[in-house]
Amino acid sequence: MAVREPPTDAPLRRDVRLLGDLLGQVLVEQEDESLLADVERVRALARSARDGAPHDDLAGAVAGLPLERQASVLRAFALYFQLANVAEQQHRIRRRRAYAEEERVLPESLDESFSRIPAGEVAERVSLQLVLTAHPTEAARRTVLASHLRIAALLSELDDAPYRRDAIEHELAAEITALWQTDEVRSHRPRVVDEIRNGHWFFEQSLIDAAEQLLADYRRHLPDAPTPMRFGTWIGGDADGNPNAGADTVREALERARTLLRHRYRDEVRALAATIGISSRLTPVDPELRASIERDELELPAYTSAIGDQNVDEPYRRKLSFMWRRLDADAYESAADLVADLELLDRSLRANRGARIAASMHASRTSASAICSALPLPHVRDTARRHSTP
Repeated sequence: MAVREPPTDAPLRRDVRLLGDLLGQVLVEQEDESLLADVERVRALARSARDGAPHDDLAGAVAGLPLERQASVLRAFALYFQLANVAEQQHRIRRRRAYAEEERVLPESLDESFSRIPAGEVAERVSLQLVLTAHPTEAARRTVLASHLRIAALLSELDDAPYRRDAIEHELAAEITALWQTDEVRSHRPRVVDEIRNGHWFFEQSLIDAAEQLLADYRRHLPDAPTPMRFGTWIGGDADGNPNAGADTVREALERARTLLRHRYRDEVRALAATIGISSRLTPVDPELRASIERDELELPAYTSAIGDQNVDEPYRRKLSFMWRRLDADAYESAADLVADLELLDRSLRANRGARIAASMHASRTSASAICSALPLPHVRDTARRHSTP
């Protein structure tokens, strides 16, 4: 069977050309034809200068524009490069998928790294800590970043559903229009709490999911190895870099991180409850799980009364319901207690012909054990209290 080569750069060139054409349309719609003409003239002169032509023509063309038009041309180029970067990032994903479909070892992947490790050697000293900081050069607003994500999703859909090309192009043009009308520069200096929210946005949008996937890949090679990665952050506590940072902002950062994770797990537990409706009338359940549910009923009497006998013959769903309630009410004493409940469900499933179902829960269990250790749930209040001491 012929082996299909990974995609060439043709799809990338197609996407960049499409986004550039749509940007041109938006410039005409939002300003006029003359703006597009100025942009194209500056672009042609810049290309000539890159190829060796004198730079004077380029400098003179820009200097000859009114200041307001110079600003519009600059914004047009900035937006074009944003769109090109989104297309390049999407092309990297496209290439990764092609390697995966052909079962090839992806360059610079974990599989390639482990292929270099001598047989029998265990990488117990692997350590990865990603530290977020409110760096002044990273000024992109969350509104802009969220639009980039939507544009990337639309480019991906263009690969998978070319029959929707007209509709996708219309949506892309709408995103580009919104970006053109969005001021990238905030009207006021970000507060520390804004920097905290911006940093946590990356966890909400990508880092938690990526950490789960990375750890799952790592555990395929080293199933019993300790979790090798942690997250750190200066945001909210970098008093050297921001005089407004201090004990209060450290507490704010920790509480927001804790709440972010708790809500994430709450939603995941609710989703699990919606999918696991195993009946005890058809499948046995571990006595350990039944005993755990009985303890929940005693410890959460008001919630027990509220749900009554709901799901009494669906023990996994009932247990997950109590777990959801604890997360929603911030009633878990520690992250370890949450992990213990997940592991209890896992053991009961595996012991009663539910190994495949347990495997589908693995991502949530992995997330709880790995990410809780990265942004520790159990010690947040103690940590905040220590930092509040003068």
